[in-house]
Amino acid sequence: GITSLETEADQAFKALSNAMSTLSDAQKRRAYDSKELSKDIDDSIPADKKPADDEAFYQIWKPVLERNARWAVSQPMPGLGSMQSDIAEVLEMYDKWFSFESWRDFTLDLEDAFDLEDASCREERRWMERQNKKNAEKMQKDETRRINDMIERCHKWDPRILEYKEQLKNAK
Repeated sequence: GITSLETEADQAFKALSNAMSTLSDAQKRRAYDSKELSKDIDDSIPADKKPADDEAFYQIWKPVLERNARWAVSQPMPGLGSMQSDIAEVLEMYDKWFSFESWRDFTLDLEDAFDLEDASCREERRWMERQNKKNAEKMQKDETRRINDMIERCHKWDPRILEYKEQLKNAK
């Protein structure tokens, strides 16, 4: 009886220690939050095709921007607005999205990550750390590329931008 209680208590203590370690370390907390928040997030991007009409554009793109705004370092991120939005606001919104910087951390998402506890020596551990970091950086670049593709597609089919470009063209 006593040993099973001790192991239960030991397990609870280890879990609590691990949780405290994660919460108190900003990098670990970011990685944990990224993984937890990603579970219910749809990272898909709408197809690069013209929406049927202006209303369809807003129905398609508004939720996409809302889903992705949570990852922005700079908060709050501007929403899509409406057809009545002033063109200066629209251009400012796109400026902000084109300079989007994500706080998302992929270190816990690495499927083929090296377990540092398996390292037999310090050099091997350092090598594993470098490999994990390199793989996480690749995932971060993929995320940046995904966000850029997303906002470029949105900008390309935004009826306000299309109208603005047409006005500029006609003004010449």
